[in-house]
Order: sequence, then C-alpha cells, then structure tokens
Amino acid sequence: MAEILIHKIKVTKNGVSIIYDDPAFSGEPDGVAREGKGEARPSFYKAMNALRDNVINICLLDPNGWDAAEITGVTLKHLDGDIGVVITAQNKNEELASPININTPYLIADQELKAKLERVQAEARDYLNGKRAQVSLFDEDVLNVREEALVN
Repeated sequence: MAEILIHKIKVTKNGVSIIYDDPAFSGEPDGVAREGKGEARPSFYKAMNALRDNVINICLLDPNGWDAAEITGVTLKHLDGDIGVVITAQNKNEELASPININTPYLIADQELKAKLERVQAEARDYLNGKRAQVSLFDEDVLNVREEALVN
C-alpha cells in the first residue's frame, strides 16, 4: 500500500495545516488539504524545530538572534530518490509589532536534512491520524506544547 505523501506543513494559530496525497484513498494523487484543530504533540514541534539550525546555516543568519525561532512551515517536492524543500522560520522580536518570517531557498536535501524531513513527515502523518497533544482535564495550568518544544 502506498504511503501518504506530505507536500506542505504549516503551523497555524489553531493547529496544523497539511497538504498531502493519499493514494490509498483515491488510487491517484489527490492533493488533500486538511487543517487540524488542536495542538500537535510536543514531538511534532521538536521535529519541526530540529530544522532551525539548517535554516540558520542556509540563510546565513546570526545564530544568537535566531536560536529561539520557530519553524512554522515546510514545503516538500518528492523527486526520484530525492526530496526538494523550502523551510519557513518565524522569529518573534519584542521591538517589532509582527514576527520576522524567512524562507530558505528551494534546495535538494542532503542525507542529514533528509533524515530530519522524514521525521517531520512521520509526525505529520501521526497528526493526520489523530495523534495530538494531550491536555490535562484536571489542571487549570495547561503547558503550552509549542513553548516546551522550543526549549528542548
């Protein structure tokens, strides 16, 4: 059975938006867009933010100024044995009213980046399959999973 092909992942205010093909559903690529409600698991944000150093290196950014940036988007192009990617990072700056967003140029992933992207895609598939962040029904103080993933 063919695997879901992830084309785009975007972290939104309400959850995660994912564009993908599900050959098992229709037998052909179908470009399904799905926006999930609710936070993803911390492991999803950790996998996304593992791409931060790649963005810093590719875009020649100051690591001290971008060390807390959040990876908010990944666009993938599946090629024969390779994967093309554009990564979007968002850096909040207290002095500016809006965050700074930056995109890497389109590039073919090397082995190290490819491994990270495979982890991100696995987390996105889990999100599509309903594996979301667990919240406590008893604590009023619910931990923001995105912030925890940035720290770890």
